[in-house]
Amino acid sequence: MVKLESSTPATVIPFDDIVDQVRKDWLENSRRIANEQAVRDIIARYTVEIEGVE
Repeated sequence: MVKLESSTPATVIPFDDIVDQVRKDWLENSRRIANEQAVRDIIARYTVEIEGVE
């Protein structure tokens, strides 16, 4: 059981107040995706063979 003693109405932060953080997050995500794709591309170019294992 939970007793609610108070609540605070939700607020919306103006975009101008967070635009720098949104840009930073977007760039970081874009770099991560590009890096993951680059690693997949590099891995796809090689074949690993281990002697004695069929």
